[in-house]
Amino acid sequence: MGPWNEASAPARVDLAGGTLDLWPLHVLHPGSVTVNLAIDLRARCRVRAAVGGFRVTVPELGYERTVQEPARLLADPRSALAGAMLEALEIDEPREIELSSDVPFGSGLGGSSALTVAMAAALAASVERAFDGDSRVEFVRDVETRVLGKPAGTQDYYPPLSGGVHTLRFHPGGVAGMIPELHREAHDLVALFPEEQSRDRRIDPPRHGHRDAHRQKVSGLGQLSRRG
Repeated sequence: MGPWNEASAPARVDLAGGTLDLWPLHVLHPGSVTVNLAIDLRARCRVRAAVGGFRVTVPELGYERTVQEPARLLADPRSALAGAMLEALEIDEPREIELSSDVPFGSGLGGSSALTVAMAAALAASVERAFDGDSRVEFVRDVETRVLGKPAGTQDYYPPLSGGVHTLRFHPGGVAGMIPELHREAHDLVALFPEEQSRDRRIDPPRHGHRDAHRQKVSGLGQLSRRG
């Protein structure tokens, strides 16, 4: 067993245009803009070299699955994201992957997207591979789309990858992103009230039952996907 490689990524809330990032909606509606921001609920992933196969665990759920090849992880929705990410990164050496999250399951706060970003960063670090550059958004979107089995947009991944507040302006062939200055007063203007109703997106295995209304602060600017 080698040392752990750890990464975490924040969830997000949408302030405007939360579905316009889905192609072809922003093409059919020129000038589309999505505004979102990171919050201080995080998804976490730890990865280390393993012996005897690929092992995925979610300690808070008592979940554990060990297989001999990443493709076999795809058969279980609780481990499918790990299997898809291992294949996308072309990691053939056995790995132990441990998942956890503060994000309520099905809350619509981008918990699965945050988990995808954290897993990509931790797995890449475990093979001493860089996880940076503009192509990260498309990469994690494609991995999650494979597991969801339906198209995914792009706006979910900007807060997990870089934190802060994002104004995403869509144009033919791409998106122009802007991270405006985040004033301290904004911390007192954002409150989340999780609902009982769940939005089942199939790949949020680690979850907590946040039932009480509570205030969440906006995450600070800068790189919030941390490696250990």
